[in-house]
Amino acid sequence: MTKTKALWEARSKKYKKDVRGVLPKSFPGWLNRILHLWMYGQVKSQISTNKSQIILDLGCGYGRMAKEILENFPMAKVSGIDLSKTYVDIFNRDLSPRGKAQVGDIRKLPFRSSTFDVVFMVTTLMYVTNKKDQKRAVREIFRVLKPGGRFVFIERNPIGHSLITLGGLITKIRGRKYKEIEAVGFREMQMGELISIGGGKVKEKLGFPFGRLLTPSLYIAYSGAKA
Repeated sequence: MTKTKALWEARSKKYKKDVRGVLPKSFPGWLNRILHLWMYGQVKSQISTNKSQIILDLGCGYGRMAKEILENFPMAKVSGIDLSKTYVDIFNRDLSPRGKAQVGDIRKLPFRSSTFDVVFMVTTLMYVTNKKDQKRAVREIFRVLKPGGRFVFIERNPIGHSLITLGGLITKIRGRKYKEIEAVGFREMQMGELISIGGGKVKEKLGFPFGRLLTPSLYIAYSGAKA
């Protein structure tokens, strides 16, 4: 994790608020914009418009998702966790007082149990390559999620990612500077198992752009914590 943290700190200093810092830098801008809109749409759909909610953004970066939430949900507050101090500083500068982030590790969250109405994790767990650590992180998520709360889980599907990157050929063609930080993918069954281990139940599964199996680069699972 120390190496991953250093890589993210270097990446955040280079890209700052450029979306290429938090989405695949080997993808063209138009594709990352489509990805962003789809991701935000899934998170947005789980937030209530008529009551105040406390939301947790795991792997918050500079506030790519949180900024849109705070603009569109005036009764919401968003806490963020990220490995990069640079990203956390940008988040706090731009989104305070309703948005507040801190440097932290998703395997050990610095919050009391049953704190958040909604927790979302967008292409973040994939950088936790150890399976035991993945389980620890998901258990922590359900610990801080209120009973009946919603967890939006968007991660890389290995089959879809391989297809959309032509098996990594796109990155090789574009050169070393487009090399991504080491990450893993999650098959649908793996995501379901992690949510079950954490104490949640899958409510819905979606895929981007056309389905869950053949061509998506991501999965999403809405999960309600057990009461």
